[in-house]
Amino acid sequence: MWLLIFKSSVCLTVFLTFYKLFLENTSAHTFKRFYLIVVILLSIGIPFITYTEYIEIPAIEPLESHSNFIYTKAQETSNSTNYTPIILWSVYALGVLIFCLRFLNSLFNLYKKIKTNIKHKDKSFIHVLLNDYTPPHTFFNFIFFNKTKYELNEVPKEVIIHEQTHAKQKHSIDILFIEILQIAFWFNPLVYIIKKAIKLNHEFLADQAVIKHGSSLSTYQNTLLAFSSNASYSTLANAINYSLIKKRFTVMNTKTSKKTIWLKNLLIFPILAILIFSFSSKVIVEKTTNSQFTEQTTDTDKITLHIDRNRIISINDKIVLLENLSSKLETIKKHKSSNPLVYIQAEGTLSNTYLYKLKKEVEKANLFIKEVKANYITLNETDKYGNSFKGIIFTADSLHFTKKKGEIIQGISIPKKTTTKRKAESYYKIKNDEQNSLKQGILNILITEENNILINYFSINPDSLNDILLNLMNALTEEEKEQLIVNLNTFKNTPKETINQVTKTLRDNNIVKINYQLATKQGVSDEELKNYNSLAKKINDNPEGIFKLKDIKKITELYSKMTDEQKIDSQPYPIKSPNTDSKIAKQASKVIGLSLSKEIKQ
Repeated sequence: MWLLIFKSSVCLTVFLTFYKLFLENTSAHTFKRFYLIVVILLSIGIPFITYTEYIEIPAIEPLESHSNFIYTKAQETSNSTNYTPIILWSVYALGVLIFCLRFLNSLFNLYKKIKTNIKHKDKSFIHVLLNDYTPPHTFFNFIFFNKTKYELNEVPKEVIIHEQTHAKQKHSIDILFIEILQIAFWFNPLVYIIKKAIKLNHEFLADQAVIKHGSSLSTYQNTLLAFSSNASYSTLANAINYSLIKKRFTVMNTKTSKKTIWLKNLLIFPILAILIFSFSSKVIVEKTTNSQFTEQTTDTDKITLHIDRNRIISINDKIVLLENLSSKLETIKKHKSSNPLVYIQAEGTLSNTYLYKLKKEVEKANLFIKEVKANYITLNETDKYGNSFKGIIFTADSLHFTKKKGEIIQGISIPKKTTTKRKAESYYKIKNDEQNSLKQGILNILITEENNILINYFSINPDSLNDILLNLMNALTEEEKEQLIVNLNTFKNTPKETINQVTKTLRDNNIVKINYQLATKQGVSDEELKNYNSLAKKINDNPEGIFKLKDIKKITELYSKMTDEQKIDSQPYPIKSPNTDSKIAKQASKVIGLSLSKEIKQ
């Protein structure tokens, strides 16, 4: 924001300098009025002008080369608070409040003057007679005079014409505009300078109208001296001011030729061009080219699939079901001049299985996926779909790649060029606020005698443990990772090979603080057993139903604490295996990541 204010101020300074040097003393007052208003708008608008420059860069190599991935540690976040922005914004808000109250007070005083004093209508003008000895001044079609002088006809005709010109030409609109601008930019001295220039030019216009009306120049100048004053009056009104008289007398005697005015006006255009070029913004957009293809990819030969965190697919803001994707692509392809390439932009995580399903749907339409972008990508060459993605360019904020030999690569995908000057660590900062809010804490893992694994009392598929831990660690900062403690609870008869495998998985995910604890089953209370039977019966009676997350967690927690005798005399455990295809098991698996995110807090 401060950069925009700086650019705007420089532009306004250049325009004002040009005005003072070449325009102020000319007789082109109408053009000057237009100029002063327009340059304010231009000065505000120029920094927001954006030009787009397209550059071609070589394509990122396919994932299998790993040349675009670097291994890095996330920058630790600082807990210290920077109070400087808070102080600056507070000072700014106080200034806005003061100037806003000042503006409203001026409006109220004018309203009060109009409401409480005698008024006389003269054509389209309303003369307001004041008891104060203030100089004549104007606000829209209201002209304020001293009552005594007005009633004794001591107000010269030239003064009345002068004030009527202010009213006719609606100079009050300019004043209101600059006053409102002053509220927002009260800290900028240039606003006060241009405000003074606008008011002075209004006086030039009124003086010009009086002289054109046939008044003698010397008589009018003597009248101005007699009626000028430094007395206070509303900042929203146009008045005869003594401090500006000398400048006005100089300009009254100036006659500028049309040729001179045109030549000076033409100088504005190169100045405007230089300012736009110097202070507008430029955005560099990278166009990826592939060495295997010489033609350039354009919007006419590409189709972009957008996938949100809930895996809802959309094309051109229209939702498409996965099973209908191939037919939709066929329809779009008919309106393309050639076979388009498919680009995928996804939020959240993309895995082998889901990518394979997308790829199959795309191939049904005889199309090819060129590039996949996502926040987080997990690929596994040992998976049955592992060799299905050759030739596809992958770009991700975070990567987890398992090679055929079991080697695991974790890192951050860095493009060869970035479109802005911000730091790489800022560019790849996790954008999900929920993930950023995670705090260090304790993770409880329980391995039963039957090789069932529970994380914070959620039953999970043992094969998905690595993915769950990977997503969890990806959501934490380095400091939070270091402070994370895992309590690994096992029973006396828990198979040792399972314990070793879980331990290896924890260490592969850089979790080093592991407390091994021997769990004992003391059973649950009668009240807890009753609660378990109630929940289990509800789920067993409707195994394909959808149930609340807290119920799934509660029943799993209670079952893990029950003794063998209690299990025999109770309702069957409804979530029999995380590998089952029942909806309840799928639901439990789906919510595990969210549950962990909510539980690991300070």
